[in-house]
Amino acid sequence: MTPTNVVAIVAVGVSCATALLVGYWHRKQLRQIELFRKDPSVGILPPPSEAAAFLGRHFTLIVGVFLPTCALLLLLTTWPLTRTSVVLLIANLVSVFISLLARTEQRLLELQRNQSEVARDMINLLKDLHTEISTLQQRVSTLELSGIETQRH
Repeated sequence: MTPTNVVAIVAVGVSCATALLVGYWHRKQLRQIELFRKDPSVGILPPPSEAAAFLGRHFTLIVGVFLPTCALLLLLTTWPLTRTSVVLLIANLVSVFISLLARTEQRLLELQRNQSEVARDMINLLKDLHTEISTLQQRVSTLELSGIETQRH
């Protein structure tokens, strides 16, 4: 089989897979629209598939760690090492470290955001408790005053 035949087979396979995927996504969209017509609380946009959700959660790790690591493995298998391959090795290692650092910063910012929301909720609860206690103190003081006046009479 010649490389031209392989390219032709791959082109036909990719076009068939694309047609099947477009048909699947179209049917999925029609089902979601029909479900929305029956129950508007569902919403028009369906939840993401497992693969899309996984890629959304781990995109930075895949692009920043997995791909440079694969390039590192490919570069390490080529001998002799040249200046270009050494520069590429260093660049890939730096990109892995930078992406891990960015991922860590992103997670820390999410934790900080969650903590600020919890602190805001606690402040609101404390304000509500303060107003409740002050109203109870006012009621107790009015009851004590009315009790003192009834004792005098």
